[in-house]
Amino acid sequence: MAFTAPRTTALTRSLARSFASLHNAPPPNKRYVVWRAELYCTPTLNGSSAIVMMNMGGPETVTETHDFLKNLFSDGDLIPLPFQRFLAPWIARRRTPQIEKQYTDIGGGSPILRYTKLQGEGMAKLLDELHPETAPHKAYVAFRYVRPLTEQTAAEMKADGVKRAIAFTQYPQYSCSTTGSSLNEMFRRGSAGDTEGIEWSVIDRWGTHPGFIEAVAQNIEAALAKFPASTRKDTILLFSAHSLPMSVVNRGDPYILEVSASVSAVMDRLGHSNPFRLVWQSQVGPSAWMGMQTGEALKGLARLGKKQVVLVPIAFTSDHIETLYELDLEYAEEARAVRSPFRTKHRRRELTRPWLRQHGIEVHRAESLNGSPVFIRALADIAAQHLKDCSAGKGPVSTQFGLRCPGCTNAICGQQKTWFSRGGRFLSISPFPSMAHTTVVSAPGKVLVSGGYLVLDPKYSGTVVSTSSRFYTVIREDASISANTIRVRSPQFSMATWEYAALTSSTAVSVEDLPINTSKNKFVHLALQITLTLVAEISGVTSVKEALSKGLDIAIVGDNDFYSQREKLASLQLPRTLSSLSQIPPFTPTGVPLSQVHKTGLGSSAALITSLVSGLLIHFSSIPADSLSSLTSDGRMLAHNVAQYVHCFAQGKVGSGFDVAAAVFGSHLYTRFNPAVLHGLMSDETLRSQALLPTLAPTNKAWDHAIKPFKLPPLTRLMLADVDAGSDTPSLVGKPPAVIAAAWPLALWTDIDTLNTRLAETLVDLSTLYEQDVTGYTTALKYIASLQHIQWSANPFQPEEERPTIAKFHDAHTISQAIRAKMREMGELSGVPIEPEEQTKLLDSCVSLAGVVGGGVPGAGGYDAIWLLVCDPVDASPDIPPLQRVEEVWSEYTELDVSPLSVVESLAGGARVETLSAIPGLAEATAPA
Repeated sequence: MAFTAPRTTALTRSLARSFASLHNAPPPNKRYVVWRAELYCTPTLNGSSAIVMMNMGGPETVTETHDFLKNLFSDGDLIPLPFQRFLAPWIARRRTPQIEKQYTDIGGGSPILRYTKLQGEGMAKLLDELHPETAPHKAYVAFRYVRPLTEQTAAEMKADGVKRAIAFTQYPQYSCSTTGSSLNEMFRRGSAGDTEGIEWSVIDRWGTHPGFIEAVAQNIEAALAKFPASTRKDTILLFSAHSLPMSVVNRGDPYILEVSASVSAVMDRLGHSNPFRLVWQSQVGPSAWMGMQTGEALKGLARLGKKQVVLVPIAFTSDHIETLYELDLEYAEEARAVRSPFRTKHRRRELTRPWLRQHGIEVHRAESLNGSPVFIRALADIAAQHLKDCSAGKGPVSTQFGLRCPGCTNAICGQQKTWFSRGGRFLSISPFPSMAHTTVVSAPGKVLVSGGYLVLDPKYSGTVVSTSSRFYTVIREDASISANTIRVRSPQFSMATWEYAALTSSTAVSVEDLPINTSKNKFVHLALQITLTLVAEISGVTSVKEALSKGLDIAIVGDNDFYSQREKLASLQLPRTLSSLSQIPPFTPTGVPLSQVHKTGLGSSAALITSLVSGLLIHFSSIPADSLSSLTSDGRMLAHNVAQYVHCFAQGKVGSGFDVAAAVFGSHLYTRFNPAVLHGLMSDETLRSQALLPTLAPTNKAWDHAIKPFKLPPLTRLMLADVDAGSDTPSLVGKPPAVIAAAWPLALWTDIDTLNTRLAETLVDLSTLYEQDVTGYTTALKYIASLQHIQWSANPFQPEEERPTIAKFHDAHTISQAIRAKMREMGELSGVPIEPEEQTKLLDSCVSLAGVVGGGVPGAGGYDAIWLLVCDPVDASPDIPPLQRVEEVWSEYTELDVSPLSVVESLAGGARVETLSAIPGLAEATAPA
């Protein structure tokens, strides 16, 4: 096999606000080694280090407010709500006008992104000097609820080839609702494969660091200097931090204690020069919150005759809505304007409420840390010490990090802490203590976007995209099952349990159906028979028998997108939209037997076989557990060859194999293997009598397929729709693909192959353009996202740096349309509706939309599905995002029954080992009855 390497390269006022603080994570340039259940962090001195600034964020423009609020209220880690999926959008819509006005009042948006970038860039430069062993360092911003979102940052880091990262929370004091929420989201991104290959460490709290304390103290001294020297010592220092509900405090959240420690350290630095209090802001709703509240404290001090107060934001490291609006505007009325630290955009005011003025009280606020050189140096010092600690073998997390709140009931919290303590790596851990050995492997589905029919011939290639929807195989030892018995369950279907006896002789293993089975499953049966036969050849029959001394329970489930969800959406009275699909529980039961399910064409059989075969090979120790962490390992190659054989044998023919290749390797440019490699094994007799390993071994040069890594261009999205033309839809079945293809002249094959190759090269070139000029690419993509393709190149005043990207996207559109035309010509020549007229009308309606790059009918064509490639800018405002335009067309289309799939391109690659508890819903869906 030829393998081409990739290119280098709150319900409330308070809760509607950004909870702003910074959060960073650079890779510590450490290698984490699991040994005897301990994790060590050893230095690796090559490559750059990423510092991920993690924060809640805030809308940079007023128009982003709604999306920010929707994301905020949707976060169950921060705001647990009943019926969250329904309430969150409703609350966000209701709150948006009021919060938009507040952002308008502070200058048109939050400055937190600008300050986070400023702080991060300054820190990274200093860190290059303080810790050159891990230089160069690059700061990334990962906001929780607004761009750049954690998911976007994870994708950027992966595109940059980041291998080591520090999750550097920019909340000085730890709370599960702030730092915890941000770390939970990064853990979810890791579970989805978005951070695969990145080694993590965490800076989780630093509220008493001397540099931070010094920066705060200097700003307090500057504010005190505004009062007359004669009365300065009588000024009250009122430290204000965001409050927490007492329900959070009472479960043991450390935030209150850590904020108090920060205040104590600041007062020590100031020599206790002034009287002080710690108060809390932003309480809302009828429930009990930590108090007293900042506004009430100011009133109380006024009544007590206190004349001078300095407000000190102790838990916020840069200005945002809590400081600029709540402290500066909401707690006061303008008394006099002062020089704005945001120049004309964000006007800072010194203000007093009427009742404060009546009592003769003067209030000044200490500046936020913003661009403070002292603070930026503190960030660099914190990160440098962390890297030194890693080098000294102290591990990737602090001692305090691993302790959960005594009253914690959030399972994700525990999983996240375990994941980070392992450097961002997953281990297969069974939640069933009585089952000593559990193996979990997943494999993705596929979309063949070009190369249909041509991939049958080794002379031609196809572009196959792996999907975010995956099949999962969970293999457990189960003492309740008889020895030498294997039970296979597919919990999403009715009557979908099969039991097999694994019979061993001195030289062979035979897997037999048990009489209890009410149906047969050829794919599963053959996967067991072929894989266990191969295991016996590798390790001996005795090892197989010993491994089966306890019975095996195997549960296999697929993500919802593998099956049509029309009936499920109808039963829930939900429209057919992407947001509705997100409300269906993962691995939802279909309620029908396997033979009656409506599949969506994502390659379910190939993904199933790949996950099952790979899981068995790992479970029986025929390949190492870490084989699937490398794209080119012998273990992955063996899993590929075995899965191809099982899939071909079950189908009764040697197919092209692109679907199995996608399940094993992820997105790639595929050239098939010579089918002759399997011809000698395609009969029942040879399966019983002939050794498999000589043919299936990765050292067998007859496996001559080529896998060239591929990914869709950055900031684009694959969209898929499940299409139903009705019960009278013509079928493609009856004419094998080889017979269909035989009707085509060679010139047509050549033309299509040339177009397919050009499309793949153009998409790869776009990724290169992104790497060369992220800003030019991003602005160009946002521009074309608002226009139909005919307008993309029509602007004579287009900035020069945007032209290459726009030209390439225009080429991609033109080529994809040409491929569609040639495929229709193929269909006419062979009498087969490869792109049926009904599909043509639907595709034309979609491709004409603004921001749609191209589309087609996947694979061999037909009536079942369509795919689109659309621009997906981080922020499409003020225009409608292309994804929304497409959804509107699909929802209103009447000539065909169109239902979207939530699937996107998988960034997690091909088959991989999973942690059972890290996949939402998997443990519950596959738990033994």
